[in-house]
This record gives sequence, structure tokens and C-alpha cells, in this order.
Amino acid sequence: MEDYFSKGWAETIRNGFLLAEPSIYIALDENESIVGFAAYDRYKNKKGYFGPMGVTETNRIRGVGHALLHHCLKDMSEIGYEYAIIGGAGPIEFYQKACQAVVIPLP
Repeated sequence: MEDYFSKGWAETIRNGFLLAEPSIYIALDENESIVGFAAYDRYKNKKGYFGPMGVTETNRIRGVGHALLHHCLKDMSEIGYEYAIIGGAGPIEFYQKACQAVVIPLP
């Protein structure tokens, strides 16, 4: 993962797999290479946070990110979350289109 994403993201995902019930999805291509990932409740172990999420550049606009996002949001809904916070979201337009996310301005 560190080849395509930040060391911080890779560490967050790696640590997430140490849990009894990881809240992480991994997308693989036909060669079983990682092309994307998404997690929730992993960012600083805060409940209700979606992310981090990353998709390799060559696999963007193929629906990988959309699928990863919605798998996580479905899980979050099923365990009782009424909403999710996407901290440091980018690109914002992706989230607005994919799940009608709204920007909450900082005070």
C-alpha cells in the first residue's frame, strides 16, 4: 500500500487488521493486486469516521471507490450509525455525487 498511498494510511490499515473485527475493505484486481481500500472507525480510532480510502490512479473512475465507500456505509448503518464523518475528504465532488455528502463548514 505504501507504494500508492501514504505511510500513515498504510499504517492505519495495517493496525486495523490486528483487531478481532477489522472494519476494512480491500479491492483486488484480476491478478489479486490491491487496487483500493476503505475503512471506517479507524481514523484515530474515532467512531463514526469513514476513511481512509484510496484507489490506485489507474483504477479510478471504474467504480472501485464507489463500491468501497458503499460497503463501509452499509456496515456503519447496520451497526447503528445515523451518519458518517468523512474527515479531510477529497475530492469532495466524488463524495457529493456518490453519497450526497455535504460539507459542514468549520466555525
